[in-house]
Amino acid sequence: MTSWQRGKENEEQGEREIQQGQQRGDLGEQVRGAAQDAAGNIEQGLDNLGDTLSGRQHDLEGHDRDAGREAQTWAEHRGDDMENAADRAGDWVNNRANDLDNKS
Repeated sequence: MTSWQRGKENEEQGEREIQQGQQRGDLGEQVRGAAQDAAGNIEQGLDNLGDTLSGRQHDLEGHDRDAGREAQTWAEHRGDDMENAADRAGDWVNNRANDLDNKS
């Protein structure tokens, strides 16, 4: 599964969880759903950005070395870093939502 597909699934599941939380009056579930929805949107955006930065849409050629390939590798690593940061942010929000549930 690509990160874009995973992001889409997270977005859809988050939206469902928000609606279920609203129907039940469960604030923690709504917060978790919003976090999952946001994380899904971020992951899709990062995947698209990574494709653009890595040059997957453009074939870059170098003369003395393959500078395009080096740039692609660098961009892929930065995309991975951003995706990991988004995952950590989503985990943090989920943990805060769980804290709300535990206090209820």
